[in-house]
Amino acid sequence: MIRKPKTLTKCCPTCRRGGWKVQQRFALMTEEEQIECFGKRGYKVEQIQGAPANAERCYAGAGGSIGECVTEGVKLAKLLKKPVAFEFNGKTVVCREGDNPERLYRKWWSEMYHETPEQSFARR
Repeated sequence: MIRKPKTLTKCCPTCRRGGWKVQQRFALMTEEEQIECFGKRGYKVEQIQGAPANAERCYAGAGGSIGECVTEGVKLAKLLKKPVAFEFNGKTVVCREGDNPERLYRKWWSEMYHETPEQSFARR
């Protein structure tokens, strides 16, 4: 599936002039979107370990947070009516239609860092 990004018109953050056009950024790229963008040389999404056979395999692009990725993953799963799988920092995440993004985020965080996000952020 190839999604068409929306173009948003905003105020320029530097000069404050209106009419600045920005494309909406997606946190996840479907395999088709990745091939369209990078060609066949991109990340091999079929190599995602532990993904269900019927899952839409996606690539978590640079700059997206785990929170953005799971939120978008759940929305995409709802749209496609099938699970969405992606790898984030070496750990596979599977989003399903009825999942709670906050729960998925917290589960990923605790499995990755063996503590809650609040505990991690308190040390910063």
